[in-house]
Amino acid sequence: LSRQIILRFLDFWKILPWEGAPLTVASSEVGHADCFAESAGLFQSALKIGDHVQAGAQLGTIRGLDGSLLQTITAPATGQVAILRTFASAQPGDRLVQLFFPRLLV
Repeated sequence: LSRQIILRFLDFWKILPWEGAPLTVASSEVGHADCFAESAGLFQSALKIGDHVQAGAQLGTIRGLDGSLLQTITAPATGQVAILRTFASAQPGDRLVQLFFPRLLV
């Protein structure tokens, strides 16, 4: 693969012509879904980056300083955890989790 990439790069810059087969790769697009904090508090995640989740699964919670539950964060779609907040303190509007999911192009 590395050799092919280098040879294609050399062909692109007209240094050495590429004589191999054309590259055939299925096109795909990645969609995303974001989860945001609705209130200020301490965010505690129930997962890690790379985890696969189903729509509706619990992703984490936001609790007040007194321990009261302020918000339960659930997955808006089925996907893979791509971005995950690591800071515990959250303010309204902070992105807590971003899920990626493939969308095939026709």
